[in-house]
Amino acid sequence: MLSGNAQVVRFEKSIRSALMGFLQSTFSLLVGTGCGIYIAQNYNVPNIKKVMRALLGQAKELEESYKKPTNGKNKD
Repeated sequence: MLSGNAQVVRFEKSIRSALMGFLQSTFSLLVGTGCGIYIAQNYNVPNIKKVMRALLGQAKELEESYKKPTNGKNKD
């Protein structure tokens, strides 16, 4: 069994480590966001939404070109 003082020290260490983990993750998030904003403003970054829509359209066209022809009957 731990004495009262040892329990307080252990609790303080756990709080300190939890706080450091929170600060490290928050710092990483802020640095990543700042870098992303800088890159987006200063470099020609493609709009990912447009790129994905174009790729999805190409995939659908490819799928349609390789589909087997149906004779109009429903096979359910």
